[in-house]
Amino acid sequence: MPAWLIGAWGVLFAQTAQSLLLGGWLAARSPASLRATVTAWRISLVAGGAGALASLCWFTAFALTTAANVRTLGMVEVVFSYLVSRRLLREKLEIAEQAGLALVVVGLLCLGLQL
Repeated sequence: MPAWLIGAWGVLFAQTAQSLLLGGWLAARSPASLRATVTAWRISLVAGGAGALASLCWFTAFALTTAANVRTLGMVEVVFSYLVSRRLLREKLEIAEQAGLALVVVGLLCLGLQL
């Protein structure tokens, strides 16, 4: 079975369980919120589809290699978040944050070079 199909089944099961559990919790605790969520389905369709595609990529990666590699490579999101916050929001990092970002970059380089 191809890795992407294994990932797709994983996403299907995970998102079905999440939908049933969250839907049940909302139905029991806040029926008005559940109604509002259901009536606004068109607004969240694109975001939900993008999230499902991202989850499919994650699950496919987990099917292809070890979880440690996938989780480490996923940390590249931290670098992109920094670049966005720096560029758009003009935020500056504290010393500890700079050190943490440097460690993330070193980890990504080690993974990429298989050190």
